[in-house]
Amino acid sequence: ADPWPSQFSWADVLGEVMLNLCMVAAGAIIWWTPFQVGVASDRVSRWCYIDPCLALLTAVYLIWATRPTIRENLMQLLMACPRNINLSALHRGLANVEGVESLYDLHVWQIGRSRVCTAHLIASDVQRCQQILRDCSFVAQQEHRLDKITFQVEIPGGVDSSAGL
Repeated sequence: ADPWPSQFSWADVLGEVMLNLCMVAAGAIIWWTPFQVGVASDRVSRWCYIDPCLALLTAVYLIWATRPTIRENLMQLLMACPRNINLSALHRGLANVEGVESLYDLHVWQIGRSRVCTAHLIASDVQRCQQILRDCSFVAQQEHRLDKITFQVEIPGGVDSSAGL
């Protein structure tokens, strides 16, 4: 298994080092005061304002740099369909499996690195339920790269999908 998170890179480490060096430089400038920029009303050098300014810039940089990770984690928390899954194509692929009369409640979401799919399939022939399940599993796992799938195969008229149960 990979010991580092997928977002880890040397650019991240370099960015953190640069931010820390900026903070050390700000502290050194406040202490050393390389040239006079005046004093505030409380007789403190105006160099003291460099620290909160750099802290604000650091916060802006960190929010900007972690946008992709925040977005990915938020999408997982909301259980949204992963962006690289074409839900319409998956629906068409499952609906085109021989023996599938219709399907409903198709859901795809991601948990960690696993992409999960659930759906209700209405089979046109009770005798072919196992083959329909195998064919739909193939479509989901091989053609759409879903990791964990759960299909409920039903017979026509067996469950009223409009009942909202």
